[in-house]
Amino acid sequence: MINVAIIEDDKVFLERVSAVIGQSSYCKLVGVAHDFESGSRLIKETSIHVCIVDLGLPDGDGCDLIAMGRALGLSTNFVTLSVFGDDNHVMRAIEAGAVGYVLKDDPEDYIINSIIAVNNGGSVINPMVARNILQKLLGTPSPAPAIEHVMQDEVPTLSERERQVLELLSRGSTITNIATSLNISTHTVNMHLRSIYRRLAVNSRSEAIYVANQKGIISL
Repeated sequence: MINVAIIEDDKVFLERVSAVIGQSSYCKLVGVAHDFESGSRLIKETSIHVCIVDLGLPDGDGCDLIAMGRALGLSTNFVTLSVFGDDNHVMRAIEAGAVGYVLKDDPEDYIINSIIAVNNGGSVINPMVARNILQKLLGTPSPAPAIEHVMQDEVPTLSERERQVLELLSRGSTITNIATSLNISTHTVNMHLRSIYRRLAVNSRSEAIYVANQKGIISL
């Protein structure tokens, strides 16, 4: 059984990942923390095989927690969980000692498989993130120049409902949870997402959250 801990301040997303881990026959949830301080105690005091760490904690940087665990000589494998897939966040996490980098909109089974993979000695990076890193190392152009275009232009206009959907999405809410929170159907949520992608000129949830945060449309 793989002892898993989660350090994540978003309660909705924490509940989602905790439930997925709890349903897995390979993993056991041995602890959760909601901020840097409690996360530090959890890492030091608990036997953890795989620790999932959110980079954006309210009182500190998740990368510093990972670096601390490495400095202590712990055998814990650290996997970062983030809404950001850009090169800077990825490289900082890897340099701190993370052996896995998954995004908050990755499917639940992918997160579980990532936990199993790193526990078995492997490394896992979200495919989209990995491709961006490889292209940067190889000096090839990015397949998604639309993001840079949006970043340089004026702030895209989203409707109030679209902004609400994006805010909930950035907190790790699932399509079903968003539909329940806003009292709309999942079909309507997906319709809003398609409109958001079109307005922001992006192709994924993580890209939409990244662009919206950089342009001040939402605040993380």
